[in-house]
Amino acid sequence: PGWGEWAGSGVRPNRRKQREKEVKERQKQAAIAKREHQVRRKPVSVTQCLDRKAAKYYTTTVPHPYQSKQQYDRMLQHPTGPDWNTTAVFHRLIQPKLNVRVGAVVPPLQHAKHLSPKARDSLLRAWDSKAKPQQRRTKL
Repeated sequence: PGWGEWAGSGVRPNRRKQREKEVKERQKQAAIAKREHQVRRKPVSVTQCLDRKAAKYYTTTVPHPYQSKQQYDRMLQHPTGPDWNTTAVFHRLIQPKLNVRVGAVVPPLQHAKHLSPKARDSLLRAWDSKAKPQQRRTKL
């Protein structure tokens, strides 16, 4: 017996506390039954076919500055936000890797990626040689 309870011979048991015990016991048994049901379920089937939508995000080789797959995975797991890094490190992480003058032609990766160097250069020259509209100067 604890605080708020009577002790001794002839004391009737508290019905409210008995009901609470029964409810807790039922909940415990229901949780056990649910766990057993989950264990008896069939295992999850994972499809092995290629996901075409996600395939464009996979790389076949390790990108340039990395020497191993583990090094590249470590870099991907590192958070880049300003909440986890100092300001200098954050700006270094989000700095563009390619700096190009304004107006320079940058070939799209999907078109020029698989071409030989000569074909890539001729493609760039062809894009460069297209007539560009002249900017009009205004006098105020």
